[in-house]
Amino acid sequence: MRMKLKEVFAAFTHVSFLETIDSSKEMELHVEVEDMDEKSCLDHYFIKMEYEDGEICIAQILMDPQKKTGSICVKHASGCGCHISECDEYGNPVEGYKRKWIVNQKEIIEDSVDIKNEESEKEVYVRLEHYNAEKTTLHIRKHRLSFENEEYEDDCNDEYNVCIQDDTDQKWDITLKKENAFEECIQIPRGKYYVETQQQGYDSWFLVNGQEKDCLVLDDEDTRLDMFYRERKDAELQLSLTRKTPQGKCLEMDREEVWYVRIVSLYYDEIIELNCENGFSQTLSHLCPDCYDIYLVDRDGLDTYYCVNGVIQEDRACICLEKAEHACIEIVQECELPTVQCGILRIEKAIQKDGELWKPCDDESFTIEVEGNDFCEQFVLDGENDFCIVLHDLNEGCYRVKELSNEDICYLVDGEETSCAQVQVENEHCYLVQIITAYKEKGKLRIEAYEENEHVCKPCREEIFHVILSSCFHSYDIELNEGNNWCVCFDDLPYGTYELVEQGDSDSCICYLVNGRREKNARIYIDDRMQEVCIMSTCKRQAGNLKIYAYEECKKKENSFEVSLCKEDFEETYTLCEENNWCIEVSGLYWGEYRLQSAQAIFLCNDKEYYEDLCIYMDERDREIGIRSDMREQGGKLILTQYVRNQDGNAHMPFCENVYPVELFGNGVHEKVYLCKQNDFCVCFTDLLQGCYQIRSYGKNGCDEEGEEKIINLGCEDVNVDIMQEEENGVVLLKICPNGNWNLCGCFEVELTSCDTHQHIVLDASNSYCVCLHDLCMQEYEICVDDGIEGFVVDGLKQDHGCFFFDGEDKEICLLARNENMIEISAYEEEDNCVYEPNQNSCYEVVIEGEGVCESVVLDKYNHFCVQLYSMCDGYYEIYQKQEDTLLCYEVNGEVCERACVTLCQNCADVVLRNARGMGAKLCLHGLIEENSIQKSIEKEIRLVLCRAGKRWSISLNKENQGCVCLEDLECGSYTLTGIDEEELRFETADGIFHDAVCIEIGREEVDIQVIVTKKTEFPLTVQYHSKNKESCQVRMQHRGKTHTFMLEEDNEWMKMLGLLKEGDISLEVMEGIPVSYIVNGSKMQQARFLLDKETFVEIVPEDKEEGVKGEVYLQCVEAMDSCESYRQPSVDDCYQVGIDGENYHEIFELNKENGWKVKVTNLKDGNYEVKEIGGTMCTYMVDGKEETRNVTIHVQNDTHHIKIVTGRNLEEHKSSLEICMMEQQDGNMVYPKQVYHAVLHHGIQHKMIELNPENHFYVSLQHLEDGMYDLELQENGKAFYILDGTNKKQDSHIEMKSDHHTLQIVLQKENKGSIRIEKYVRKGNQKQLQPSNQDCKIRISKPGYNEIFTLCKDNSYTCMVYGLEDGEYVISSVDALEPLSYIVNKGSEKTNGTLEVHGNHNLVEVIENRDASYGFLRVTKFMRNMQGQLVPPSDAEIFRILVTGNNFSMQYELNEDNDWQQDITGLAPGRYEVKEISAHNYQVSYVVDTSAESTQAIIDVQENVHTVQIINSIQAPATVLEITKFIRQGNGNLMRPVSGDVFLVNITGESVKRQVELNNGNSFTARLRDLPSGVYQIEEVGKEDFVVTYRVNGGAESSQASVDLKERNQVVEIINERAGNLNTMEIFKYMLEKNGNFIAPNQNEVFYFELRGEGVFERYELNANNNWHITLTQYPSGTYQVKEIGSSYRVQYFVNSDVLQDQAVFEAQPGKTNIIGIINYRNNVQNGSMRISKKVEGQNQPDKMNSYIIEVRNESAGYSHDVTLDDENNFTSELNNLPYGRYVLYENSEDFMYWIMDGKILNGRAVIDVQDEKMHEIIAVNKADISEKKHEDIHIVF
Repeated sequence: MRMKLKEVFAAFTHVSFLETIDSSKEMELHVEVEDMDEKSCLDHYFIKMEYEDGEICIAQILMDPQKKTGSICVKHASGCGCHISECDEYGNPVEGYKRKWIVNQKEIIEDSVDIKNEESEKEVYVRLEHYNAEKTTLHIRKHRLSFENEEYEDDCNDEYNVCIQDDTDQKWDITLKKENAFEECIQIPRGKYYVETQQQGYDSWFLVNGQEKDCLVLDDEDTRLDMFYRERKDAELQLSLTRKTPQGKCLEMDREEVWYVRIVSLYYDEIIELNCENGFSQTLSHLCPDCYDIYLVDRDGLDTYYCVNGVIQEDRACICLEKAEHACIEIVQECELPTVQCGILRIEKAIQKDGELWKPCDDESFTIEVEGNDFCEQFVLDGENDFCIVLHDLNEGCYRVKELSNEDICYLVDGEETSCAQVQVENEHCYLVQIITAYKEKGKLRIEAYEENEHVCKPCREEIFHVILSSCFHSYDIELNEGNNWCVCFDDLPYGTYELVEQGDSDSCICYLVNGRREKNARIYIDDRMQEVCIMSTCKRQAGNLKIYAYEECKKKENSFEVSLCKEDFEETYTLCEENNWCIEVSGLYWGEYRLQSAQAIFLCNDKEYYEDLCIYMDERDREIGIRSDMREQGGKLILTQYVRNQDGNAHMPFCENVYPVELFGNGVHEKVYLCKQNDFCVCFTDLLQGCYQIRSYGKNGCDEEGEEKIINLGCEDVNVDIMQEEENGVVLLKICPNGNWNLCGCFEVELTSCDTHQHIVLDASNSYCVCLHDLCMQEYEICVDDGIEGFVVDGLKQDHGCFFFDGEDKEICLLARNENMIEISAYEEEDNCVYEPNQNSCYEVVIEGEGVCESVVLDKYNHFCVQLYSMCDGYYEIYQKQEDTLLCYEVNGEVCERACVTLCQNCADVVLRNARGMGAKLCLHGLIEENSIQKSIEKEIRLVLCRAGKRWSISLNKENQGCVCLEDLECGSYTLTGIDEEELRFETADGIFHDAVCIEIGREEVDIQVIVTKKTEFPLTVQYHSKNKESCQVRMQHRGKTHTFMLEEDNEWMKMLGLLKEGDISLEVMEGIPVSYIVNGSKMQQARFLLDKETFVEIVPEDKEEGVKGEVYLQCVEAMDSCESYRQPSVDDCYQVGIDGENYHEIFELNKENGWKVKVTNLKDGNYEVKEIGGTMCTYMVDGKEETRNVTIHVQNDTHHIKIVTGRNLEEHKSSLEICMMEQQDGNMVYPKQVYHAVLHHGIQHKMIELNPENHFYVSLQHLEDGMYDLELQENGKAFYILDGTNKKQDSHIEMKSDHHTLQIVLQKENKGSIRIEKYVRKGNQKQLQPSNQDCKIRISKPGYNEIFTLCKDNSYTCMVYGLEDGEYVISSVDALEPLSYIVNKGSEKTNGTLEVHGNHNLVEVIENRDASYGFLRVTKFMRNMQGQLVPPSDAEIFRILVTGNNFSMQYELNEDNDWQQDITGLAPGRYEVKEISAHNYQVSYVVDTSAESTQAIIDVQENVHTVQIINSIQAPATVLEITKFIRQGNGNLMRPVSGDVFLVNITGESVKRQVELNNGNSFTARLRDLPSGVYQIEEVGKEDFVVTYRVNGGAESSQASVDLKERNQVVEIINERAGNLNTMEIFKYMLEKNGNFIAPNQNEVFYFELRGEGVFERYELNANNNWHITLTQYPSGTYQVKEIGSSYRVQYFVNSDVLQDQAVFEAQPGKTNIIGIINYRNNVQNGSMRISKKVEGQNQPDKMNSYIIEVRNESAGYSHDVTLDDENNFTSELNNLPYGRYVLYENSEDFMYWIMDGKILNGRAVIDVQDEKMHEIIAVNKADISEKKHEDIHIVF
């Protein structure tokens, strides 16, 4: 609060002033307050003191809550009296309290008190006792009004709350309710109160004593308060949209976001907009009571839920509004916080001088501001931070950088110049902003100040001048005083215009001397000259009076004169007229020069007449000026004309480009005119008065500064003045100049022409190529030249034409002679006989040498790799390129040569540098980890391989390089990028998204690729045990701190699929102690400890006890040189992965610089091993010094082998690629389909399944395809056509691949089919209004050939949409309706049946459930829980009784087969009911009420609604139960229940029990036998010979018989029938192909594995000696399958239903068909020769079908002999494969044999052919035509 006055002065005033204060008058005022109320007191009170001297003080008194007292002491210096009152903190009076003041022991009962201070009193004590005011009575009564404002009695139980509050926030809460008859009477202190009341569903107001008031004021009298509540009919709904994180944190909505919310009821449908303007919130008033659905129209992929009056609802908000109800719905969008990427911004300051950037001086500083993305800070760039700052960790967004100065600046943003610096900061990229200020030259300025009165002198000592010197970019405040001798000098002002303003007072007149010239304003231009400005200050001294009067003859009533008097800072206009007797006297003027002006009069001063303005100097003397009327008359015209006189004395008009300035003075006239072409060199003055005038001419173009004068007298006649200018006769110098550095030679002929001139001029060495032209007339000329002239220079100005104007001045005209010598040098790059423009990063330096000449030029992207050298001197030149490593050759004038030599003699030469295809491409890879759709920095290494044309780069993206690697100087071309590790990789490029591998085309532009590893958290694990003697294996697994134990045995085929396990360390251990080894994903290890971070397959292999493992293999990697016999070490950075695979052996070795690219592998068991480089490098193999091969398999038998892996060979294989995309054609537009489509790409026997879905944007890219024909087959039905390579539209999808690229677009043609929309509503009683349904129901849509059931539930808002319906009549019916249904079809009349016609149109069916409005509905259903936990209907004979009680209702019901174990109970009055089963037998009973959890009792609250109760009986333990269930396997492999009407008989046979049960629809094809004694039972189905029967016990594998042991556990037997016609058989066998071509069985100890793959099938089988390397499979459904051998070191091929070997085994399994698949392995060094033998008859295409021929094929050295039969069955052609190498002889013993054609050569006699490789040899046996055939006659037999 306010301090006393003395304390204020003591704090802020000098001590000497305090000594003057009279402290004897000071008064101390002590104020004490005590709260006398019983209730707790306030924390503080405020006291207002109003002193007699006008001072007002407000003091705060803090109260002691215990003592209820408080005090304060206030001192006042003047000691005057005051007025004290209680107030609030703002000084306003406080009412409602009773106060008693005690002043010096005197009591005063008033609201305030006056204190009169006596001089003897220096202390005054005041006490305030604070009481509550006297109370008065307040009567409060409630009035309830109807909609029509009619009052009626309130008989409801509603309560009405009224709040009465005073200014101190003290409240009285009153409740008006039925118990107090809605009236209340309270005692309340007098004062002012505010009334608050708010009742939901009502409009409320109040009256005070019958009158409307804003507030309640209580006085002594009783007061009546009437509260009025009028019912509000309409409901109100408040909608708001917010965005939160899953943790509940609110997120800010974007200002540009707009969302639409739909509110739907039966008669209301509206879409409202939520945006930034309405704060994403709106309130809907005047809603009718109804049930409403509210939902967001487009969620945009965000998870959304609805908070309805505090209750969360999913999918949409459903609310029923009662009348006058107010509801709030909050729509909440859940999303994660955006990932914040960090960026770096570097800001530098530089000065630009002479085209280069320099740092500023160290003493300079610059302030900048960085603003954007909720960031705004200022920084200073100076010498301390080297004029550079770096901002880290900037959030993504747009930032603006600005220098806070008036300098003329520009910005460089990452090298690009811009006027404003805006940077879009993104992830971890560094951006550079350079702020550039152009360097400005500095000039000098001197500023001085002087006083100018009678004399000019320096100002007085105390005189100070404040001056501002400013320009567009700078401003300086200057003070001129005695200290600087009123002079300031600048020597560093930047060039430009400045203004100088003196900021002095008005006592002086200021003018300026700018470089000696007096100016009113000081504006100067700073350049390299010294500028001077003198401030001339003239004191405003009072001058004498000025009298202006008119002469007597002018004093006429009609005359008046306006006179203007002006000075620099003064201007007034006076009127001399009759009123002032044509005389005025001006006083108050200051010394100085004044100007008098008048348009109607002339001035008379000192007996002189002044027709123009009159200047007078005012000093201390008085002055008188007389005026009189101007009596002069109007003169004639004055005409000025300009002429030019030549040497002959003739005058003519001047040259049109010349201008002649002329000035006219006299009689108040001063004008300057210009005689020129625009006015025809003539000016006419028509408004001059008669008198004397002076004419001054300044000559041509104003060259005569002084000018020539002429005086004329102008009377009433016109005067013509001819101004004559003597013509100047100049000389034209015409010469030839060489355009460049070369010597002129020969002669040049020139034609000089004009309108009257034609002159021929020869310029040669005799006249030194120069002539002078005299006596030329002033006119236009044109110079015509030959081809040797290429330009003109006229008076130093270059022009491309020979036209000039001779104006009499000397002229010099140079004709530029062309030098015909020119050399054009260009460069390009060449690769594979193709020419390319050089890479943008390429640069070639070229040297040109000649006689006395040695120059170098650079060819780069800035000159487009082409330079033209003009005006070369004649002579011999050699051009060569400095970089010889890439140079291939030169090309001079189109001829290829090794040296580029040219001879110039006025000619041109074209030199081309041909270089090898240059490097310079750049590839940048950025690695990211994606986990749960969130991308983040990499955590572990990503290893990649980049390959091109036999070259290979190993790339590692890791933490050290921050997941980013850039490869520069790459060759332009195609590259393949793949991953090494078995990670799920995704490559994102500008062209799209690619998985696992990507083929990229690298050109001159930088290529960026994001490498994303999708991190999985769960991975499948499969463990298999390779049992040799059918022994079982117990395995212990430790994973994430838990231990699991499982068995691998014959029942599970020694394989366990452990499903999806979370990522972590896995440890497997065989518990029986069997010596085993482990193979984890192909890698052998002794202990199975590994990290589960991908799909893993573990094989447990028992160890053999064989000894004598001594095999060794030496691996070495080399690089082939140009010569095939020479090798060298690989490059330093090269690294190779080499795998060795054998029987139970899988190892990978790395060959790199550290091990010298050599590895020794020891302890190899005897057997076959395959060696292969697995890193993707194209290579060959050299085994033990033999020839190089593409593949290598070695046989180790206690020996040593040396293998060289040779790289660098040109082994690139050309592959094809195919892009497939899909669109749908709708109404002429192309859109993406709305469903997932599948297609199969067929290539021979190869088939690849493709899925096109919204996730891949219906686009798939296939790389590395083999050449050949491909065909695409759509799996879904629908019309489509295909577009191949963007132009070829066709109906088929045939594509031929020839090592090229194709695109195939599938265009779906939308069929015009109909649709039906079904909406379900509820009608209660006789209400006409329909409400949205709240009960699930199933609706059937059917027609002949179509029958579908749809569920209408809360999830789909009790609505479904059915598309693609064929035309026809459809029936809509209910499957499980609880109440009668009616239907409204297409807004027609309501019907009891739902029948409609569909004809390619859209239809609406409203299904209405009619409920009894007064009673509830209850449905009770019986279920049994089987042994598998499934709910099934009871058996036919079972009967159950239930009891339903509640609300004076008790009734028993029976559930049996007749009512399908279901009872509907209607007409239930509202209340609570209980359903109880009273005949539970031996079952355990549980209940499910509606959708609640299962419980032991069923209590239902029925309120005019529908409820369901499920009674579930479960078998009670401990009795053992045998459950038998029947299934039918369909052709596609699915298991289904039998259809109604089927009956199956099953025999159960034990030691002493034999029973037969029937499985039918009545018992849901399930039988439960509970009374069987313990023992072993055989289950067998009888009487189904047309089915193949299998059994599955307790969920195990299927078998042909079923045996169960009923001891302590229940048994479940599933009997599966499959029609014999549905079965198919697969016979898979294994053979080895020997060298001699024989097929034999494998060795006894050899084990082979193969995989069977199909749709939903992925199984692995073993072929060994126990199954004789043969397996028969009959359990798989029809479909496409592939058999593939795995883990074998042998070369493999397959027989597929034929004796032709194939590389793949793909086949179709069909019902009743047997497929025979042979897996054929080649023994080492197996010879595989082949030949094709065919028969032809001379002169015929084919032999007669009735004939047959036998060809003998012999190879005696190999012991091979085979007879080949050629007939119509094999089309007279047969192939022999797997032939041993050697010489074969072919015989044919037929009389008509003629000759052989072997591989295109004709041989007679026998055919001898050498088979030495796998080449197919073509052999044709040609026979003579059978002449007897021509004699045959046609025989026709007619029956």
